[in-house]
Amino acid sequence: CAQRQIGRRSGWDCEPAAQTTITSLWVGDPASIGVVDRLAYVEDGWGWGWRRSISVTPERMYVSGLVYGADGSTAHSTLQVVDISDPTGLLHEGAQIEVAGQIQSRWQIDEYQGVLRVVSQPGWGATGAPVVETWQVTSATDVQPLGRMEMVLPRPEALRSVRFDGPKAYAVTFERVDPLFTIDLSDPRLPVQRGELVIPGWLYHME
Repeated sequence: CAQRQIGRRSGWDCEPAAQTTITSLWVGDPASIGVVDRLAYVEDGWGWGWRRSISVTPERMYVSGLVYGADGSTAHSTLQVVDISDPTGLLHEGAQIEVAGQIQSRWQIDEYQGVLRVVSQPGWGATGAPVVETWQVTSATDVQPLGRMEMVLPRPEALRSVRFDGPKAYAVTFERVDPLFTIDLSDPRLPVQRGELVIPGWLYHME
């Protein structure tokens, strides 16, 4: 059995550049644990590049990374797919996916029944409406676009929280109060924004 470990390395007694690493460890013998494989993703130097988020399934990891413009502002994100299905613990890089907006937490990424779903927000802050995107995942190297929907908000607001639950998704934006939006993903080729509920206060996580 192999154990995957994710960590960020920078600063004291580490590599000179900040990097996010995925490490596969052999733990079959507790008295002889060792590194099997490792992948590293060096940050781009803008200082906010550490904001990587990772979503994990039994077969794959999705490692996000922000893409910066010439002025240091973020425009969108990428998702690096990593195949972790090898029973010996070897890690294999798969496709790299372009995502419409920023990914600030792992809850914005989800794979369900062979479909990758992401809710992200282009630009910085509330400069763009959140975007719902779906991809068909045949393997780590074969990920094809399925559907896309730009959310409709009553006013420009920043995406605060996202949670997926089977064929549904929930997204929260904020400005003093937090509207909760429901998204129908039962047909991943055609995401549909269904409803809205205003909640008092700020909400950061949904369970």
